[in-house]
Amino acid sequence: MHGPRDFIAPFWTDLDNRGNGHVYYNQYTTGSVLQQATQDINAYFPGLNFNANWVFVATWYEVAYYPNSGTAGYDTINSAHHYTIPGSFSSTATGPNSNFRLGSNVNVPGRWAFRTDHGSRGCTFNGEPVQLGDSFWSDNTCTQKCTCTSLGMQCVRQPCSFSQICQPSAFQFSCQTVRRGTCTISGDPHYYTFDNTVFHFQGTCTYVLSEQCDGGLSYYRVEGKNEHRGSTHVSWTRLVKVFVHNETIELVKGQRGKAKVNGIFAATPFDLNNGTVQVYETGSSVVISTDFGLETVWPHFVRVTVPGTYSGSLGGLCGNYNGHSNDDFQTPNGIVVNSSQVFGDSWRKGSLSAHCAEEQTCPRNSHYELCGTTCPSTCPSLSFPFTCDTVCQEGCQCDDGFILNGNQCVPPTSCGCYHHGRYRQGGEQFWEGEECQRLCSCNGITGIVHCTPNSCGLQESCLVVGGEFGCHPNPHGTCYASGDPHYLTFDGKAYDFQGTCRYVLATVCNDTDGLHQFSVEAKNEPWNGLPVSITAEVFVNVGGYRVHISWERCGMVQVSC
Repeated sequence: MHGPRDFIAPFWTDLDNRGNGHVYYNQYTTGSVLQQATQDINAYFPGLNFNANWVFVATWYEVAYYPNSGTAGYDTINSAHHYTIPGSFSSTATGPNSNFRLGSNVNVPGRWAFRTDHGSRGCTFNGEPVQLGDSFWSDNTCTQKCTCTSLGMQCVRQPCSFSQICQPSAFQFSCQTVRRGTCTISGDPHYYTFDNTVFHFQGTCTYVLSEQCDGGLSYYRVEGKNEHRGSTHVSWTRLVKVFVHNETIELVKGQRGKAKVNGIFAATPFDLNNGTVQVYETGSSVVISTDFGLETVWPHFVRVTVPGTYSGSLGGLCGNYNGHSNDDFQTPNGIVVNSSQVFGDSWRKGSLSAHCAEEQTCPRNSHYELCGTTCPSTCPSLSFPFTCDTVCQEGCQCDDGFILNGNQCVPPTSCGCYHHGRYRQGGEQFWEGEECQRLCSCNGITGIVHCTPNSCGLQESCLVVGGEFGCHPNPHGTCYASGDPHYLTFDGKAYDFQGTCRYVLATVCNDTDGLHQFSVEAKNEPWNGLPVSITAEVFVNVGGYRVHISWERCGMVQVSC
């Protein structure tokens, strides 16, 4: 009986067939016995919807009860399923159990039902039991959903959808659908507040669109920078900036497929702060979403969406979101004004977008759709999927067989790589580390980034240029000698000197490793009898060569070894 099934014998301590008697065992996986077990268990436990698939029967014949002290019950090899009748077969037993001591169960059938297919049904997570079939999100970012299955705990990346936020639940966390408020800025520009007030404001500064003003909720601020658009009478949004979770994300006009994170450009999509902030593209728009339900969309229009929990705790050009439109023009000091101009100016510091009315033109391998998907297939989404369920939007859509890569539609085989939270184009080379310790390249065919140890050259420094670390030439110093003559040194000091001899303008003074030796000399001569001098000849010594330049030999240079 030692095998994948537990050993089963009723009253295993209280049967003795050493002298006489027999114990018989049988198992059933089909037939009437299985049907009877199913009916019996469902009769006692109707909520289980039980269906027996294995029944084990033990039968004894002419077997005496064990005369010594013992306990009637049921047990398995590993005691995973154990049942006892307290006090049975005990010399001191009293009460209703005492009759077992002198009684017999011969010809009296008994039943014990245990689930033995997988032992204890369920899983554990961080030491806590989880019922089979139950699902939950593993932390307060709600980026990973876990489900207890018959194969154990299975976890997959599945962040909350647009209409949900991450909230604590009875066990761990869950994505919960909440009421949301939406503010939209479009046109030149027109503002539609959370409480549906509509106003027009043509300011050309930076304005606060929406900001969390009261404590107790996750802080955020959305700013927009406006500029004139073809006319001094209208403006549109050039830049949108979101401050959240100690990160600063900028969406800049004309920078498709990129967003600036804390001053450094990064290719979309990416996430920040352990997944609490996600930045990705949907169609021709870029979305910044957070774990607590804030979502900002740009360009062509600006849309700021917040969960209902922020009702009455907001400020900015999008209003306070308290359900009353008559107090939307509330300034930062709490005063409600009647003028949209005064209201707008009071939130000067950040503002929003504009809607392009020009005819829509689409790049190669794409076409225009009035109501296209907001979640098109993109190169980054092949390895970095995002969940979105927003409505359709006007814009360019890739033709069949092509997917979006930045602002171009390309075959899937022309995609790049997703590396350390950033998307890289195929063939792109880039440096890693604040000291440029590794040089990496993206294989667009395999989607794999290969990095090798490297460093900048002797005359280079690791600098951030265009939002990326890279090796760049060290700054050059320049010295000028001009006029009669006037000198401007490498460090910017200006002076006049009228000497008429041969002088060293610049040379390497010490034998320093890694520096090339050179010298530049100039010969000055008097000019037309005046108390001034001019440079008549220049001598450059470098790399074993001597270059002689003279104003008397116009267009000619003498080189000697």
